[in-house]
Amino acid sequence: MKTIQRLLLVTVLGVGACKKEDTPPKQVEVTLQNTSWRMTAYTIETKPRTGGGSRVYDFFRSYSQNSPTPCLGLSTLTFASSGELLWTQEAGGCTVHIPPVTQGAATISWGQWSLNDSKTRLTVASKYVDLESSALPTMWAAPGAYDVIQVDNAALILSSKRIIGRQQDSLVIERAVFAPL
Repeated sequence: MKTIQRLLLVTVLGVGACKKEDTPPKQVEVTLQNTSWRMTAYTIETKPRTGGGSRVYDFFRSYSQNSPTPCLGLSTLTFASSGELLWTQEAGGCTVHIPPVTQGAATISWGQWSLNDSKTRLTVASKYVDLESSALPTMWAAPGAYDVIQVDNAALILSSKRIIGRQQDSLVIERAVFAPL
């Protein structure tokens, strides 16, 4: 009987000692294809490149012509699977003037969008800005591409940084939050 118990114990310990290969977590497919988004927050931070002190400006709330819904929140960005970026400006939306869009749910093709392979940079090529920049209709143009901070079912968060000033001594950091529709 002891022999059978020892044999069972060795078998159980032997099976338990086998190393199970770790299964990598399932990779979440991050995509913008066929999604539409509306801006819910937009801040612009300025600060010196060296030293401390910064100012954060809530551009989303302050640039409003139609309270309580800020006019920046009345535009919809649609990332078509073809790579086309569509912009719909609803009635009461902010006037961007590039291109001239009539008020009241006008939709135009803004340009072409793409994500890099690691899904961390969003490029938006548009005829309305120079070739070295990316631009969304409701944000300042970003040098190169926007940094993708988050993209999931809850939010799309983009950021960009650029150096400004006569002595190139200041930094501007934009951060925009979009909610899915």
